[in-house]
Amino acid sequence: MFDFVRKHTRIMQFLLFLLIFPSFVLFGLEGYNRFREGGATVATVDGHDITQADWDAAHRSQVERMRSSMPTVDVKLFDTPEAKYSTLERMVRDRLLQVAANKLRLGASDARLAAELQQNPTIAALRRADGSLDIERYRQLLATQGMSPESFEAQVRADLASRQVMSGVGVTSFSPVALADVTLNAFYEQRQVQVARFAPADFVSQIKPSDEALEAYYKANAAKYAASQTRNISQVIVPTEAAAKSVVAQVTAGKSLAEVANGLGLAVTTMNNVAKANLSGTASPAIADAVFAAAKGTVAKPARGKLCWAVVRVDAINQVAAKSLAAARAEIETELTKTRGEEMLTEMTAEIEDSFADGSTITDMAKQNGLKVETSPKLLANGQNTANPRSEERR
Repeated sequence: MFDFVRKHTRIMQFLLFLLIFPSFVLFGLEGYNRFREGGATVATVDGHDITQADWDAAHRSQVERMRSSMPTVDVKLFDTPEAKYSTLERMVRDRLLQVAANKLRLGASDARLAAELQQNPTIAALRRADGSLDIERYRQLLATQGMSPESFEAQVRADLASRQVMSGVGVTSFSPVALADVTLNAFYEQRQVQVARFAPADFVSQIKPSDEALEAYYKANAAKYAASQTRNISQVIVPTEAAAKSVVAQVTAGKSLAEVANGLGLAVTTMNNVAKANLSGTASPAIADAVFAAAKGTVAKPARGKLCWAVVRVDAINQVAAKSLAAARAEIETELTKTRGEEMLTEMTAEIEDSFADGSTITDMAKQNGLKVETSPKLLANGQNTANPRSEERR
């Protein structure tokens, strides 16, 4: 029998082929199909499939990133259908954005990529003292995430392109025709208008405050004209009471306030003619009390402000003498005249609006109030004269 096989080798090879090939067709293809079923398509984006294997790999990567950023987190929280489906949604969204970016031919230049990588705090930590990037540590960092520098940078480019798509969508809006007409007509319509100008100063000649009004205003604002005291101060703001006491101790020992502040990396700010009431409102009542209890040239007791502690030196004390009614008369007259002028303008405006509502024209109003009507040429919304477009440019 062996002699027969040796003598008829080709015949035996042919017979073996006839036996093996049908078995491969029947069982080999079935095994291949089983493999394909294990990698079934779970989503399709622009004709490209996302398989079960892709989904599983992406979810594992997501879990690893979460575990590396939060070592104490329980990974079982991510082993739920909801968490896995969230990963699939993110994959579909990312691929849709990539498709849109490709169709719009959006991309990121090398300079934009470099700027993005420089802003990454993790990569920034890999820089040497001279500012250069430690390439070896960079490669090692990416290797722990299963990426090479090339694949990572390609991913960053894709993210940048996707951001351009999203920013384009974010600033896009649709306006109804009626709203668009209102907006655009304001730019392209031409109007001819009549203008009558009114100002509080127009009523000054009609106003003469009486002595009774002057005296009443003086009494109502007695604190404003009474004798007062203001101070010129220099201050340093520190975060804690201990720091404030340390500054005071160093200044008392002979250092200047500016010298102590510079040593702490702080700045000295100065304010002149500060009233106690104003300082109490802007800083705190405790700081105001401490400052106005201190003598000229001394450092006030440290006091807490709204957020921090203040160390304040009193540079000067300014005494403001009281003002009598006679001394304040001109100032009070000016104030009362201004106030009454504004009131008269408001009253006149209300009367004009009522007259317009009753059918009067602007010419009627101008005659009634002794005013001149000014008629403009045809203007665009930007004030440009349509008859002489360059007149506005020359002005």
